[in-house]
Amino acid sequence: MRRLSYCLLIGLIAASACSSTDSQGPDNRLLIVATTSILGDVANTAFGQKAVVEVIISGTSDPHSYRASPQDVALLRRADVVFSNGLGLEHALADILTAAADDGVTIVNAGDHVGPAPLSTGDAGGPSIDDPHFWMDPTRMELVVAELGTRLALLDPENDAVWTSLAEEYRETLQAVDAEILDLVQSLPDDKRKLVTNHDSLGYFAARYGFTVLTTLIRGTSTVAEPSASDLVAAIEIVRLHDVAAIFTGVGGSTNLASTVAAEVEREVAVIDLYVGSLGPAGSGAETYIGYLRSNARAIVDGLKG
Repeated sequence: MRRLSYCLLIGLIAASACSSTDSQGPDNRLLIVATTSILGDVANTAFGQKAVVEVIISGTSDPHSYRASPQDVALLRRADVVFSNGLGLEHALADILTAAADDGVTIVNAGDHVGPAPLSTGDAGGPSIDDPHFWMDPTRMELVVAELGTRLALLDPENDAVWTSLAEEYRETLQAVDAEILDLVQSLPDDKRKLVTNHDSLGYFAARYGFTVLTTLIRGTSTVAEPSASDLVAAIEIVRLHDVAAIFTGVGGSTNLASTVAAEVEREVAVIDLYVGSLGPAGSGAETYIGYLRSNARAIVDGLKG
């Protein structure tokens, strides 16, 4: 396997990063290291028959602020392919991923293949930035799976037809769940397809399925910034004016802002958790990417019916 010069990048883990490590698995299967649980499940479901898949940012860890451990760096240096989101999502891992690419590791950066859209609000007063949450639209994930299959086939040309076939099978699964969501959304009247969220994460979902993002309580990519008093007042008025039945938040994040806005509207407004940056735990219904898509879509549609 490739040996990455991480000693210069992270002195803390010099011994680990510079030591020799064999590829994972006695059968020499390709090792895919995904940065997020969502990408990990996609890679494993699509290609797990022929590859070993490991995930760096698992559970409910926030990918915006995640810091790599020595074990993470050691795993990255063993990878045949690093499967990353890009679009600024894993910015805390940027130097490590750049070093991996410089040292010859194949990097499949999903954001390079999805036709990214700008954030619906952007950072207040700042330049327009790309929205990293493309996975909320399975048709964009289809493009990523096709690219990953192509890159795996290049690394293993003796089995290129197998990699291509596996990619196509999973793309068909994504097409089927997309059709399910389109059908589900038809049960919601057009005038109910209005979204208010605590974090700017549903832009791709809205664009794909005919919703409008009215406002977000925290603008831009941060999940912890605080809105101004005037922003909260404006959000309250938007929820009142558009008769919004629910405000959506991310599982694991604070619901305080959403609850404050809901309480000020003077009618019942639900605060509903969605799985946003990671999959759900076992038994949640969102423990796979396909289940995640279905679970979130149901929660959105049911919540907005009121």
